[in-house]
Amino acid sequence: MSKKIILPVLGIVVGLMILVVVSLAVINKNRDLLPQKTTNKTEATKNGRTDYSAVARKTLDWIDQQRNDDGWYILERGCNFEAKTCDTVWDNQEGNKDGLIATWARFNYYQQTKNAKDLAIIKSDINKFYEKYPNGVDNALWICKITYDMWKSDVFDQTTKDKLKNICFKSDSNFSKVISDEKGYRKIFTSQLNDGRQTSPVWKTWQGYSFVIRGVDSYFGLTSDLLGQYLWTKDNSKLELAKNYFESGKKIIAEQSDSVRAEDDCLLGLSAIDLYEYGGKDETYLNYVKEKYLAFSDENSDVKKYRTAICGLMTKRLYQINENEVFLDGLERNNKVLTGSLLDGGDSVVNKTNDYGFFVSSNGGFNSPFKNTVENGLVVELIRD
Repeated sequence: MSKKIILPVLGIVVGLMILVVVSLAVINKNRDLLPQKTTNKTEATKNGRTDYSAVARKTLDWIDQQRNDDGWYILERGCNFEAKTCDTVWDNQEGNKDGLIATWARFNYYQQTKNAKDLAIIKSDINKFYEKYPNGVDNALWICKITYDMWKSDVFDQTTKDKLKNICFKSDSNFSKVISDEKGYRKIFTSQLNDGRQTSPVWKTWQGYSFVIRGVDSYFGLTSDLLGQYLWTKDNSKLELAKNYFESGKKIIAEQSDSVRAEDDCLLGLSAIDLYEYGGKDETYLNYVKEKYLAFSDENSDVKKYRTAICGLMTKRLYQINENEVFLDGLERNNKVLTGSLLDGGDSVVNKTNDYGFFVSSNGGFNSPFKNTVENGLVVELIRD
């Protein structure tokens, strides 16, 4: 009697199993036809960081649209929050001398994705920059650091590699000019602003834009540029000069401690990390940055002004070097602020046009309705995996 009961039960079980298998096959076959649940939230990556690669992709697409009639990058784009437009273009004849940073950020993103479209844009950008600035550039941020990073890759032919090297070394003569002229020029320019003699918009000249609006002083990045030259030439005098520039910048930061900009503070910190990483692994430089990070991340400090692209990059580099959870936490907090409060897109509180360009983050960036092209490149470099 028990056998008669068991057999029908087995038949039912087998039938249910077949039904489940067939149902799963149908669902898998048609899953692309079913409505998918969408979300703007990100998932954690394997290294413990939040994955913002989709945001980085959209921001790179936005950057590619920020070009003038010559095809080179504009400086900034102004927005009207009430009208929800970003139609005001800031540009000048000298052009965006920092613009190659956006190309470098795209290059680093390409290293992960191998998207052929990105590589074509990168090569085109390098050619445009080389043609626009045949004699190099002055007062530009990281001009040798980023060109060396791209030059050492095997994705470029020799002609492109030669252009990258020339961009750096043709700009070399401008380094000393920046050091000797900057303070004097800044004083004169500020006095002209104060007494009204500066009649044209401040962004109409590169010096006006770079000293007043850009939000970061390239002086504090010269150490990294000289290290780029050192890596190219293995000339120890370049390394020693890089160390001298760092000490000079360190002195300036200390003397201006009450009024120093967060971006300048963190840019010098990035210079120290480059000195540690490429100048002999001297722990003195790394300890300087760790102490700097702990100082501005203290709960009693004005931490908001350090929630910027460059300060985020400094934190990211610290975490990449020693994987300390303290730096990971700081990096995650920084990226959350940028994507949640300064991104014009997604679930951000300032989503106005949904174009995925970031509003400026300099000095905390809040309530600044402008989008800096180069800084958007720095943000991509920061939030990419």
